[in-house]
Amino acid sequence: MNPTRRAALSASLLLAAALVYGGARDRAFVAGPYLADPGAHRVAVRGFTRAPTRWTVVPRTAGVARVEDPAPTRRHDLELAGLPENATIEADVLEDRRPIEGGFLRFRSDPGPSASPFEFAVVGDSGGAPDRILEMFGQTPAYGAKDRPDRVALQISAARPQLVLHAGDVVYPSGSRDDYARTFFRPFASVIAVAPVAAAAGNHDLKSEGGAPFLEVFGPRRVPPGGVGTYGSFEFGPLHVAVLDTNIESFDQLDAQSRWLSKDLQSAARPWKIALCHVPLRFHDERTRTLVGERQRLISDALWQRCVDGGVTVVFCGHNHWYERSRVVSGVTQITSGGGGRSIQQFEPGDSVMSAGRFHYVNARVEGDVMTLRAVDWEGREIEPEPVRIHRRI
Repeated sequence: MNPTRRAALSASLLLAAALVYGGARDRAFVAGPYLADPGAHRVAVRGFTRAPTRWTVVPRTAGVARVEDPAPTRRHDLELAGLPENATIEADVLEDRRPIEGGFLRFRSDPGPSASPFEFAVVGDSGGAPDRILEMFGQTPAYGAKDRPDRVALQISAARPQLVLHAGDVVYPSGSRDDYARTFFRPFASVIAVAPVAAAAGNHDLKSEGGAPFLEVFGPRRVPPGGVGTYGSFEFGPLHVAVLDTNIESFDQLDAQSRWLSKDLQSAARPWKIALCHVPLRFHDERTRTLVGERQRLISDALWQRCVDGGVTVVFCGHNHWYERSRVVSGVTQITSGGGGRSIQQFEPGDSVMSAGRFHYVNARVEGDVMTLRAVDWEGREIEPEPVRIHRRI
């Protein structure tokens, strides 16, 4: 074969591989059953199908009622309510009364406010698709390469957390529904089928359709008065989680969210108050603070002060593609976990206690009044030299 024909054949093979392994076959907005909308004695079973069908969730656990779509639909959003506290729940998901692939669910229900120990995971900025082309030819992307959410998700799955918190930018570059299967549902399948997931909206997540795909996947049912579904709170285990929206466009929206947050934290019934958001509420150096712009600084400063006044102990955020642990300021520690697999950015250490540019997630373990944090990279190595112990604000 002459060099010209060989080159043409190689190009054709690469194009075919790109179509098959690059994710073209997964571009439909579809997902098998996954767990979302966690809360006391409840969890949602959600999913998306190519054509309208009727899902039925049939619990194997005694005392839990079955639920069913009222009519065939592409978006399935069913709530299992009245769950016993701190129980292993098993359920089958049927599609048009037939078993569905991935339809067996097994997870832990809300363990209650005094649960100890209680483990959860935090990850952010994961929204890239794994590079299947390199893998097909036996190559492993270099350390620090882009688009490795599957490797991070594998570490989360191995830890078996009871809850997963996502700090936003789930899907790059624009939160398009066409990219959810490749960049979230597929790489995180082993995680979201065994633990409920809650997410803060990232700036990339809201670029398509006004954020409709993000809200369909993660949107909370219990939206505060005047809210649009991008912020709210829930309680699970010893945690009261305030999910914040740092992408707001007007100061009227900021005022409404700030007033809600103050009342929400005041009424928290669980001992640990934490906040989950996308853009950090406190910036580790003046350069980073300047880069985000004046409006974002005012938003972050206002929400930070509400967290301080409301008794929050830890703020988890993303946006910056690295790991960072802040100093304790006014009793609050901020953890930036933006290394979920999309890419790693260069950073300035500033006044943070610890920072590292590595793909990772954060494992959190609550035992009484102490939360122990371990930042685990995509190869299972801990980033901090020792686990970080944070004492709850009283």
